[in-house]
Amino acid sequence: MNKTNKLSNKTIFGYAFGSLADAASYNFIVMYMLYFLTAIIGLSAGKAGIIISISTIASAVYGLCIGPMSDNTRSRYGRRRPYLVMGAVLLLIGMILLFRPFGFGESGAFVFYLAMLLVVWIGYGSFLTPYNALGPELTSDYDERTKLRTPAGIFNCIGNIIGISLPLTAVAFFAKRGATEGEAWSYFAIILAAACAIAILITWKSTKGKELPMEVLMQEEKERNPVKTYWQILKLKPFRWIIGFVAMFAIGYIVFQSGLIYYILFYAGMSEAQMSQAMFINIFVAMITTLVISALAMRINKKKAFTICFLLSAAGMIVLYFVGVTSFPMLLVLLAVFGIGNSSYWLLIYPLIYDLSEVYEYKYGKRKEGSLLSMLAFVFTLATALGTQVLTITMTMVGYDPALPVQSEGTVTGIANIVFGIPIATFILGALCCMAYPLSKKAYERLIVQLDKKRAGEETDDTGLERIL
Repeated sequence: MNKTNKLSNKTIFGYAFGSLADAASYNFIVMYMLYFLTAIIGLSAGKAGIIISISTIASAVYGLCIGPMSDNTRSRYGRRRPYLVMGAVLLLIGMILLFRPFGFGESGAFVFYLAMLLVVWIGYGSFLTPYNALGPELTSDYDERTKLRTPAGIFNCIGNIIGISLPLTAVAFFAKRGATEGEAWSYFAIILAAACAIAILITWKSTKGKELPMEVLMQEEKERNPVKTYWQILKLKPFRWIIGFVAMFAIGYIVFQSGLIYYILFYAGMSEAQMSQAMFINIFVAMITTLVISALAMRINKKKAFTICFLLSAAGMIVLYFVGVTSFPMLLVLLAVFGIGNSSYWLLIYPLIYDLSEVYEYKYGKRKEGSLLSMLAFVFTLATALGTQVLTITMTMVGYDPALPVQSEGTVTGIANIVFGIPIATFILGALCCMAYPLSKKAYERLIVQLDKKRAGEETDDTGLERIL
């Protein structure tokens, strides 16, 4: 079944609420979990790190499972929407309990908070992959898939504010009104968990009746071997290029985001507070950037827009590297320049993956949106882990010593080279992968014509699709 009817604004904006829940819950956990476990619960940094590491690994493994699970689900509510409810419930319960001090001993606290963090990540994964996989089932129109993800990108920025900028303000607000610090964190977690659950349920409600109907799902044989599915995905020619630019972006992204604080403190001579203010302002800049990139992508196609944005970020960062970022306004410019490539990735990567669901169906006769999204997440996770290693190794190579309040001139120069040089290189390499990516709008539309023939049992013609198939 090929959905080409235009989506209503209600469906598009209702779908976007899921991105708010994604960004708010994920960033809140990543930003503040370690602090809560050590400063509020009283666990050692080592034990808190073990809790986070174990749960992260478990989350990655579960992420590889949930995609095929949703692909094989047969329900009158669709393949994806039942998991949204499951994820909302687990996130709500898990986050409320995770950020609540219970007064356990050290061993009891270790076991309890590990269990609750696992519940949260399982809930997050149960919602996120099926949520993203629902997108290509809502529409198969090349440009409308970008349109669908545009409000989602805006809501993602709002979620960043809720999960990153709001917690400390809210905790201080509750503390001033007599709450202990632990109670203040618990109160905010309840509010955030409820908001995320409501946002997910709005997506669930607004997409009702838009999912693939049962008669279509029952025509497709279930895949019992997810390893086979993942191997077939890796054999798709367009996906190999996606691995390239996803890996390049992820490495540059983690190096820039994690290394920027060192550049700000030691090279630019600014404070952590100034960096925090700049990051907050940049969220609103990112909203505008997302709208501009969306319009560009629908005008010239996603592949070209991706390439242009990556090259613009690379060129802008080259200029700023030689000019130097030594003031707050220049820091805002740096974040905006990096944000061009950053926003293009988060806006366009999902529509690109969506288009591959038809490539997979044409080649193998099944729709595997969930498995495609699971594989994307796995590649990104591996690449960010590699990027973290690249950052730590290069920081050591340039002589960075965390015990020193002031770093040597050579070290400071080395930090600048890392924070600018690696993202510049990965943006350029990523752009080259985008240029080579074979699934253009013209090729996709030709594929859809042949796919409709195949679904109808008619003879197909692969002429012009050789680079894809």
